[in-house]
Amino acid sequence: MDSSVIAALAKWPNVPAVFGWLRLDRRGNWLIRGERLHQPALTGFICRNYDRDEHGRFFFQNGPQRVYVSLDYTPWICRFEQGNPHTHTGQPITAEEILLDDEGNMLIRWTDQIALIDDRDLPSMLACLRHRDGTPVDDSTVLLAIDRQQTDLVLEKGTLRIPVTNARREDIAPRFGFDPAPSPD
Repeated sequence: MDSSVIAALAKWPNVPAVFGWLRLDRRGNWLIRGERLHQPALTGFICRNYDRDEHGRFFFQNGPQRVYVSLDYTPWICRFEQGNPHTHTGQPITAEEILLDDEGNMLIRWTDQIALIDDRDLPSMLACLRHRDGTPVDDSTVLLAIDRQQTDLVLEKGTLRIPVTNARREDIAPRFGFDPAPSPD
């Protein structure tokens, strides 16, 4: 967290939290009351001061005020720059598993965190899917995986070989312990 935020918390420790104003969309954009933020300084400030509480609710610490974030899916969005995955906040990701959910979304897991892969990166990710024996997959195999009937896939990207598992979207938030629609206690 920024030092100015830490100082404001110490000075004003009991400022009421805000719910329902800030949202993270499926591409890692911040929206306030439905309007996308475009100012790099503001979005950078939000990213640096983005965290989660003990209840799995993600928030932006705006000085002494905690602004809880509504999530369109996951608390992290994965983007690829020069082939390297990182979160929408700039944190590098070391992938341990790729999840393909029942709605066709692709997610990436590292340690105990999960990120939705930005849909603009899906074509290149789908091109990296292979059967465990290394043979490429076709569209029908991907559809079977989405329908949870195909489970022998891996993602091969450069020297990486990451297992692909099936998931149901409704199980993601409980499995990874986050609240996509935070509300006051």
